Amino acid sequence: MNLEIPNNLPTTDQNKEDDFVVDTKSKLSKNINLFIDSNDEYTTEQKEHYKKKVEEAMNLALEIHKDQKPRPDGPYVNHILRVSNRIVEEYGIKDPELVISALLHDSVEDQSKKLAELLAENTENISEREKALLFVKNTFGERVSKIVSKLSNPEPETEGLSPEQKNNIYKEHVKEAIEDSDVLPIKLSDFSDNALNLEAVGDPARRLKLSKKYAPVVLEFIRALKRNTDLVFVSKKNSIISKLENSLDSICEFINLNDKERTKEWEKGHQLGDLESDYGNEYHFLGAGYRMGGIEVIKNVLKKKPFHMKKYEQVYSSVITESNKDKVFKINQLAEKMNKILSNSEDVNEADFKQTYNELDFLLRGEIYL
Repeated sequence: MNLEIPNNLPTTDQNKEDDFVVDTKSKLSKNINLFIDSNDEYTTEQKEHYKKKVEEAMNLALEIHKDQKPRPDGPYVNHILRVSNRIVEEYGIKDPELVISALLHDSVEDQSKKLAELLAENTENISEREKALLFVKNTFGERVSKIVSKLSNPEPETEGLSPEQKNNIYKEHVKEAIEDSDVLPIKLSDFSDNALNLEAVGDPARRLKLSKKYAPVVLEFIRALKRNTDLVFVSKKNSIISKLENSLDSICEFINLNDKERTKEWEKGHQLGDLESDYGNEYHFLGAGYRMGGIEVIKNVLKKKPFHMKKYEQVYSSVITESNKDKVFKINQLAEKMNKILSNSEDVNEADFKQTYNELDFLLRGEIYL
Protein backbone atom coordinates (compact mmCIF):
# COMPACT_ATOMS: atom_id res chain seq x y z
CA MET A 1 0.00 0.00 0.00
CA ASN A 2 1.12 3.59 -0.54
CA LEU A 3 2.03 5.31 2.69
CA GLU A 4 -0.08 8.38 3.34
CA ILE A 5 1.57 10.85 5.69
CA PRO A 6 -1.01 12.85 7.66
CA ASN A 7 -0.82 16.64 7.59
CA ASN A 8 0.43 16.87 11.17
CA LEU A 9 3.45 14.66 10.48
CA PRO A 10 6.53 16.50 9.14
CA THR A 11 7.51 15.76 5.56
CA THR A 12 11.12 14.92 4.76
CA ASP A 13 13.03 17.78 3.17
CA GLN A 14 15.51 16.06 0.87
CA ASN A 15 17.58 19.24 0.66
CA LYS A 16 18.34 19.02 4.37
CA GLU A 17 19.64 15.43 4.33
CA ASP A 18 23.34 15.31 5.09
CA ASP A 19 25.90 13.48 2.95
CA PHE A 20 25.91 10.42 5.20
CA VAL A 21 22.15 9.93 4.86
CA VAL A 22 22.22 10.40 1.09
CA ASP A 23 25.18 8.06 0.61
CA THR A 24 23.92 5.36 2.97
CA LYS A 25 20.42 5.38 1.52
CA SER A 26 21.91 4.99 -1.94
CA LYS A 27 24.23 2.12 -0.93
CA LEU A 28 21.53 0.29 0.99
CA SER A 29 18.98 0.57 -1.81
CA LYS A 30 21.51 -0.49 -4.42
CA ASN A 31 22.72 -3.54 -2.46
CA ILE A 32 19.30 -4.87 -1.54
CA ASN A 33 17.82 -4.20 -5.00
CA LEU A 34 20.70 -6.08 -6.65
CA PHE A 35 20.02 -9.06 -4.41
CA ILE A 36 16.26 -8.96 -5.04
CA ASP A 37 16.77 -8.75 -8.81
CA SER A 38 19.23 -11.67 -8.78
CA ASN A 39 17.05 -13.94 -6.63
CA ASP A 40 15.45 -16.49 -8.93
CA GLU A 41 13.08 -17.62 -6.18
CA TYR A 42 11.17 -14.34 -6.47
CA THR A 43 8.63 -13.73 -9.20
CA THR A 44 8.68 -10.39 -11.04
CA GLU A 45 5.78 -9.23 -8.89
CA GLN A 46 7.56 -10.24 -5.68
CA LYS A 47 10.72 -8.40 -6.73
CA GLU A 48 8.81 -5.20 -7.31
CA HIS A 49 6.89 -5.67 -4.06
CA TYR A 50 10.02 -6.09 -1.94
CA LYS A 51 11.87 -3.20 -3.57
CA LYS A 52 8.88 -0.95 -3.01
CA LYS A 53 8.52 -2.04 0.63
CA VAL A 54 12.20 -1.47 1.43
CA GLU A 55 11.96 2.04 -0.02
CA GLU A 56 8.72 2.65 1.86
CA ALA A 57 10.25 1.50 5.16
CA MET A 58 13.29 3.70 4.60
CA ASN A 59 11.19 6.79 3.94
CA LEU A 60 8.96 6.05 6.92
CA ALA A 61 11.93 5.58 9.26
CA LEU A 62 13.52 8.84 8.15
CA GLU A 63 10.24 10.70 8.62
CA ILE A 64 9.38 9.51 12.09
CA HIS A 65 12.92 9.75 13.50
CA LYS A 66 14.03 12.99 11.82
CA ASP A 67 13.03 15.18 14.80
CA GLN A 68 14.12 12.71 17.47
CA LYS A 69 16.69 13.93 20.00
CA PRO A 70 20.19 13.55 18.49
CA ARG A 71 22.50 10.88 19.84
CA PRO A 72 26.02 11.76 21.07
CA ASP A 73 27.32 10.54 17.70
CA GLY A 74 24.98 12.60 15.53
CA PRO A 75 21.40 12.74 14.19
CA TYR A 76 19.19 9.82 15.18
CA VAL A 77 18.40 8.92 11.57
CA ASN A 78 22.10 8.19 11.04
CA HIS A 79 21.86 5.48 13.69
CA ILE A 80 18.86 3.91 11.93
CA LEU A 81 20.75 3.79 8.63
CA ARG A 82 23.99 2.50 10.17
CA VAL A 83 22.15 -0.38 11.86
CA SER A 84 20.37 -1.28 8.61
CA ASN A 85 23.43 -0.93 6.41
CA ARG A 86 25.63 -2.95 8.79
CA ILE A 87 23.48 -6.09 8.52
CA VAL A 88 23.82 -5.90 4.72
CA GLU A 89 27.46 -4.81 4.28
CA GLU A 90 29.13 -6.42 7.33
CA TYR A 91 26.89 -9.41 8.03
CA GLY A 92 26.03 -10.17 4.41
CA ILE A 93 22.26 -10.31 5.01
CA LYS A 94 20.08 -9.66 1.97
CA ASP A 95 16.66 -10.78 3.19
CA PRO A 96 14.45 -7.76 2.38
CA GLU A 97 12.15 -8.36 5.36
CA LEU A 98 15.13 -8.28 7.72
CA VAL A 99 16.32 -5.04 6.14
CA ILE A 100 12.83 -3.56 6.58
CA SER A 101 12.83 -4.72 10.23
CA ALA A 102 16.23 -3.09 10.76
CA LEU A 103 14.98 0.19 9.33
CA LEU A 104 12.01 0.04 11.73
CA HIS A 105 13.86 -1.41 14.73
CA ASP A 106 13.30 1.68 16.94
CA SER A 107 10.04 2.82 15.39
CA VAL A 108 7.60 1.19 17.81
CA GLU A 109 9.75 1.76 20.90
CA ASP A 110 10.47 5.46 20.22
CA GLN A 111 7.78 6.68 17.84
CA SER A 112 4.68 4.60 18.54
CA LYS A 113 2.48 7.72 18.67
CA LYS A 114 3.35 8.70 15.10
CA LEU A 115 2.81 5.17 13.83
CA ALA A 116 -0.51 4.86 15.69
CA GLU A 117 -1.70 8.06 14.00
CA LEU A 118 -1.06 6.42 10.61
CA LEU A 119 -3.37 3.50 11.43
CA ALA A 120 -6.62 3.81 9.52
CA GLU A 121 -8.54 1.28 11.63
CA ASN A 122 -10.72 2.24 14.59
CA THR A 123 -8.84 0.61 17.47
CA GLU A 124 -9.76 2.46 20.65
CA ASN A 125 -9.39 -0.51 22.97
CA ILE A 126 -5.69 -1.23 22.42
CA SER A 127 -2.57 0.59 23.57
CA GLU A 128 -0.56 3.03 21.47
CA ARG A 129 2.25 0.51 21.07
CA GLU A 130 -0.22 -2.17 19.96
CA LYS A 131 -1.61 0.25 17.38
CA ALA A 132 1.90 0.96 16.14
CA LEU A 133 2.62 -2.75 15.75
CA LEU A 134 -0.69 -3.25 13.97
CA PHE A 135 0.25 -0.51 11.51
CA VAL A 136 3.60 -2.24 10.89
CA LYS A 137 1.81 -5.55 10.37
CA ASN A 138 -0.74 -4.07 7.95
CA THR A 139 1.94 -2.23 5.99
CA PHE A 140 4.91 -4.60 5.99
CA GLY A 141 3.56 -8.01 7.01
CA GLU A 142 3.31 -10.24 10.07
CA ARG A 143 6.95 -11.40 10.07
CA VAL A 144 8.27 -7.84 10.15
CA SER A 145 5.80 -6.93 12.90
CA LYS A 146 6.94 -9.85 15.07
CA ILE A 147 10.61 -9.01 14.59
CA VAL A 148 10.08 -5.32 15.39
CA SER A 149 8.09 -6.28 18.48
CA LYS A 150 10.99 -8.41 19.79
CA LEU A 151 13.48 -5.67 18.94
CA SER A 152 11.54 -3.15 21.04
CA ASN A 153 12.58 -2.88 24.68
CA PRO A 154 9.70 -3.56 27.09
CA GLU A 155 7.69 -0.57 28.19
CA PRO A 156 9.33 0.67 31.40
CA GLU A 157 8.03 -0.40 34.77
CA THR A 158 11.15 0.47 36.70
CA GLU A 159 9.91 2.65 39.56
CA GLY A 160 11.80 1.82 42.73
CA LEU A 161 14.32 -0.43 41.01
CA SER A 162 18.07 -0.04 41.46
CA PRO A 163 20.36 0.57 38.45
CA GLU A 164 21.58 -3.03 38.76
CA GLN A 165 18.01 -4.35 38.63
CA LYS A 166 17.20 -2.20 35.59
CA ASN A 167 20.35 -3.42 33.85
CA ASN A 168 19.40 -7.01 34.58
CA ILE A 169 15.92 -6.51 33.09
CA TYR A 170 17.53 -5.14 29.94
CA LYS A 171 20.02 -8.02 29.78
CA GLU A 172 17.27 -10.64 30.16
CA HIS A 173 15.21 -8.94 27.44
CA VAL A 174 18.14 -9.06 25.01
CA LYS A 175 19.01 -12.66 25.98
CA GLU A 176 15.45 -13.79 25.23
CA ALA A 177 15.08 -11.74 22.05
CA ILE A 178 18.27 -13.01 20.39
CA GLU A 179 17.13 -16.61 20.69
CA ASP A 180 15.20 -15.74 17.50
CA SER A 181 17.62 -16.03 14.57
CA ASP A 182 15.73 -13.29 12.69
CA VAL A 183 16.15 -10.89 15.60
CA LEU A 184 19.79 -11.69 16.46
CA PRO A 185 21.59 -9.91 13.58
CA ILE A 186 19.48 -6.75 13.88
CA LYS A 187 19.73 -6.59 17.66
CA LEU A 188 23.47 -7.19 17.36
CA SER A 189 23.85 -4.39 14.82
CA ASP A 190 21.79 -2.04 17.00
CA PHE A 191 23.76 -3.02 20.10
CA SER A 192 27.05 -2.59 18.26
CA ASP A 193 26.11 0.94 17.31
CA ASN A 194 25.39 1.69 20.99
CA ALA A 195 27.75 -0.37 23.15
CA LEU A 196 30.71 -0.44 20.78
CA ASN A 197 30.61 3.30 20.26
CA LEU A 198 30.85 4.52 23.85
CA GLU A 199 33.86 6.70 23.06
CA ALA A 200 31.35 9.12 21.54
CA VAL A 201 29.78 9.66 24.99
CA GLY A 202 31.54 12.77 26.30
CA ASP A 203 30.24 12.65 29.88
CA PRO A 204 32.43 10.17 31.86
CA ALA A 205 29.68 9.48 34.41
CA ARG A 206 27.17 8.59 31.69
CA ARG A 207 29.76 6.49 29.87
CA LEU A 208 30.46 4.57 33.09
CA LYS A 209 26.73 4.00 33.61
CA LEU A 210 26.33 2.68 30.06
CA SER A 211 29.47 0.56 30.34
CA LYS A 212 28.04 -1.23 33.38
CA LYS A 213 24.76 -1.74 31.52
CA TYR A 214 26.32 -3.09 28.34
CA ALA A 215 29.23 -5.27 29.57
CA PRO A 216 27.05 -8.26 30.65
CA VAL A 217 25.05 -8.01 27.43
CA VAL A 218 28.19 -8.26 25.27
CA LEU A 219 28.75 -11.66 26.89
CA GLU A 220 25.20 -12.74 26.02
CA PHE A 221 25.81 -11.91 22.36
CA ILE A 222 29.12 -13.79 22.37
CA ARG A 223 27.46 -16.84 23.90
CA ALA A 224 24.50 -16.69 21.49
CA LEU A 225 26.82 -16.48 18.49
CA LYS A 226 28.97 -19.37 19.70
CA ARG A 227 26.07 -21.74 20.32
CA ASN A 228 24.03 -20.80 17.24
CA THR A 229 25.25 -22.72 14.18
CA ASP A 230 22.26 -21.93 11.99
CA LEU A 231 22.83 -18.24 11.31
CA VAL A 232 22.51 -16.71 7.86
CA PHE A 233 25.74 -14.81 8.54
CA VAL A 234 27.64 -17.84 9.93
CA SER A 235 30.68 -17.12 7.72
CA LYS A 236 31.11 -13.78 9.51
CA LYS A 237 30.63 -15.21 13.00
CA ASN A 238 34.24 -15.55 14.14
CA SER A 239 35.22 -12.04 13.11
CA ILE A 240 32.12 -10.63 14.83
CA ILE A 241 32.90 -12.56 18.03
CA SER A 242 36.49 -11.29 17.96
CA LYS A 243 35.27 -7.72 17.59
CA LEU A 244 32.86 -8.15 20.50
CA GLU A 245 35.56 -9.65 22.72
CA ASN A 246 37.92 -6.74 21.97
CA SER A 247 35.14 -4.28 22.73
CA LEU A 248 34.34 -6.05 26.00
CA ASP A 249 37.99 -5.67 27.02
CA SER A 250 37.79 -1.93 26.32
CA ILE A 251 34.52 -1.52 28.22
CA CYS A 252 35.84 -3.41 31.23
CA GLU A 253 39.09 -1.43 31.16
CA PHE A 254 37.09 1.81 31.28
CA ILE A 255 35.05 0.49 34.22
CA ASN A 256 38.22 -0.53 36.03
CA LEU A 257 39.81 2.88 35.57
CA ASN A 258 36.73 4.85 36.56
CA ASP A 259 35.00 2.77 39.22
CA LYS A 260 37.68 2.38 41.88
CA GLU A 261 35.23 1.87 44.73
CA ARG A 262 33.72 -1.15 43.04
CA THR A 263 37.14 -2.73 42.56
CA LYS A 264 38.05 -2.10 46.21
CA GLU A 265 34.80 -3.69 47.37
CA TRP A 266 35.45 -6.68 45.14
CA GLU A 267 38.93 -7.21 46.59
CA LYS A 268 37.71 -6.78 50.17
CA GLY A 269 34.65 -9.00 49.98
CA HIS A 270 35.88 -11.86 47.81
CA GLN A 271 39.20 -13.21 49.01
CA LEU A 272 40.12 -16.32 47.09
CA GLY A 273 40.67 -18.40 50.22
CA ASP A 274 37.10 -17.79 51.41
CA LEU A 275 35.53 -19.73 48.55
CA GLU A 276 33.54 -22.89 49.15
CA SER A 277 34.74 -26.07 47.45
CA ASP A 278 32.61 -25.45 44.39
CA TYR A 279 34.65 -25.74 41.24
CA GLY A 280 32.34 -23.41 39.38
CA ASN A 281 32.80 -20.72 42.01
CA GLU A 282 36.57 -21.12 41.98
CA TYR A 283 37.17 -20.72 38.29
CA HIS A 284 34.32 -18.22 37.78
CA PHE A 285 35.78 -16.15 40.57
CA LEU A 286 39.11 -15.94 38.78
CA GLY A 287 37.38 -14.84 35.59
CA ALA A 288 35.18 -12.29 37.37
CA GLY A 289 38.18 -10.85 39.18
CA TYR A 290 40.16 -10.50 35.99
CA ARG A 291 37.23 -8.92 34.20
CA MET A 292 36.71 -6.50 37.06
CA GLY A 293 40.24 -5.20 37.48
CA GLY A 294 42.72 -7.04 35.31
CA ILE A 295 45.68 -9.07 36.49
CA GLU A 296 46.55 -6.51 39.18
CA VAL A 297 43.35 -7.32 41.09
CA ILE A 298 44.22 -11.03 40.99
CA LYS A 299 47.70 -10.22 42.31
CA ASN A 300 46.32 -8.01 45.10
CA VAL A 301 43.96 -10.72 46.32
CA LEU A 302 46.70 -13.35 46.17
CA LYS A 303 48.80 -11.22 48.52
CA LYS A 304 46.07 -11.55 51.15
CA LYS A 305 45.36 -15.25 50.70
CA PRO A 306 47.07 -17.92 48.56
CA PHE A 307 44.93 -19.76 46.04
CA HIS A 308 44.76 -23.50 45.47
CA MET A 309 42.45 -25.11 42.94
CA LYS A 310 41.41 -28.62 43.97
CA LYS A 311 41.32 -31.65 41.75
CA TYR A 312 38.06 -32.23 39.91
CA GLU A 313 37.12 -35.41 41.78
CA GLN A 314 37.84 -33.78 45.15
CA VAL A 315 35.31 -31.08 44.36
CA TYR A 316 32.52 -33.17 42.89
CA SER A 317 33.19 -36.56 44.54
CA SER A 318 32.77 -37.90 41.02
CA VAL A 319 33.45 -41.45 40.00
CA ILE A 320 35.97 -41.52 37.19
CA THR A 321 34.62 -43.64 34.35
CA GLU A 322 35.88 -44.62 30.91
CA SER A 323 33.75 -41.90 29.36
CA ASN A 324 35.01 -39.00 31.48
CA LYS A 325 38.51 -40.00 32.57
CA ASP A 326 40.29 -38.16 29.75
CA LYS A 327 38.37 -34.95 30.42
CA VAL A 328 38.96 -35.18 34.17
CA PHE A 329 42.67 -35.78 33.57
CA LYS A 330 42.90 -32.66 31.40
CA ILE A 331 40.97 -30.55 33.95
CA ASN A 332 43.29 -31.69 36.72
CA GLN A 333 46.32 -30.85 34.60
CA LEU A 334 44.97 -27.35 34.02
CA ALA A 335 44.13 -26.93 37.71
CA GLU A 336 47.70 -27.85 38.61
CA LYS A 337 49.02 -25.46 35.98
CA MET A 338 46.81 -22.66 37.34
CA ASN A 339 48.10 -23.30 40.84
CA LYS A 340 51.67 -22.87 39.60
CA ILE A 341 50.79 -19.68 37.72
CA LEU A 342 49.21 -18.19 40.84
CA SER A 343 51.80 -19.50 43.30
CA ASN A 344 53.69 -16.18 43.39
CA SER A 345 51.55 -13.07 43.60
CA GLU A 346 54.45 -10.91 42.38
CA ASP A 347 55.09 -12.92 39.26
CA VAL A 348 51.76 -13.88 37.67
CA ASN A 349 52.10 -14.18 33.90
CA GLU A 350 48.96 -12.62 32.42
CA ALA A 351 49.15 -14.45 29.07
CA ASP A 352 49.56 -17.85 30.77
CA PHE A 353 46.72 -17.03 33.17
CA LYS A 354 44.27 -16.14 30.36
CA GLN A 355 45.19 -19.13 28.20
CA THR A 356 44.91 -21.61 31.08
CA TYR A 357 41.66 -20.10 32.31
CA ASN A 358 40.08 -20.24 28.85
CA GLU A 359 41.18 -23.86 28.32
CA LEU A 360 39.65 -24.78 31.66
CA ASP A 361 36.51 -22.80 30.88
CA PHE A 362 36.10 -24.57 27.56
CA LEU A 363 36.39 -28.01 29.15
CA LEU A 364 33.93 -27.19 31.93
CA ARG A 365 31.33 -25.15 30.02
CA GLY A 366 32.21 -25.35 26.34
CA GLU A 367 32.78 -21.59 26.27
CA ILE A 368 35.64 -19.10 26.47
CA TYR A 369 35.18 -16.19 28.84
CA LEU A 370 38.40 -14.17 28.79
